[in-house]
Amino acid sequence: NPLAPLRNALHLLQLPELQADMIGKAYEIMDRQLHQMVRLVDDLMDVSRITRGKIDLSFESIELQKAIDNAIETTKPFIEQRNHIIKNAIPKKPIIVRADIVRLSQVLSNLLNNAAKYTDPGGVITISIDAVEGMAITTITDTGLGISKEKLPEIFDLFMQIDSTLTRSHGGLGIGLTLAKNLIEMQGGSIEASSEGLNKGSSFVIRLPLIEPEDVEDSEEEIQKNLQTSNPLRILVVDDNEASARTLGWMLEMFGHEIIL
Repeated sequence: NPLAPLRNALHLLQLPELQADMIGKAYEIMDRQLHQMVRLVDDLMDVSRITRGKIDLSFESIELQKAIDNAIETTKPFIEQRNHIIKNAIPKKPIIVRADIVRLSQVLSNLLNNAAKYTDPGGVITISIDAVEGMAITTITDTGLGISKEKLPEIFDLFMQIDSTLTRSHGGLGIGLTLAKNLIEMQGGSIEASSEGLNKGSSFVIRLPLIEPEDVEDSEEEIQKNLQTSNPLRILVVDDNEASARTLGWMLEMFGHEIIL
């Protein structure tokens, strides 16, 4: 599905009489569909890695809200496109977990994307986090399609789809929740789904072991601050894909660095 609009947009851009506003729209379509295709391929590759035991996680002490903020930032364009309201209940005190922030953000993004996809325009998506009995609990609730009692026990199965017609229209493969379950369990946590039935919304709860704030190591912001430099760098770009190497080199040059391909 993503390839068809990409090809159409490329053909449009080759037309000499194409108006400026259509050029902008064509670029938007290409960018959106490319992100969709990358997400699909990434999910497939991750499922393959998990089944072969090839995924390595980078654990660090993180504030749970930061992973949620990352996920909201990633899914915000789609949520706004669907005209949803997102409510994020931020706790008064930081809730700290030991996790892979990239993979945790990926799981949360997947859940938010599903909530937006399976909720009619103008719906409400609520995110809350809490600490209960040594566990950090993240709950994502929507007012959408819901899950039938028959499909609820199978919701985390590979290639499981709540509504195949709707899923196809958004390019889903039915592997996102399987991936989410495996990634959360690899981080010592659990994930469960609940719903009162079709058209009654759904709720996903993630539980991760809680750690005390005094056990937190240097924050990612402090680490990045120490690594930052204002001096231009000489960067060697190595890639067996020449087009990828050159475009990456061009971007780095725009930031003032010297590039060697």
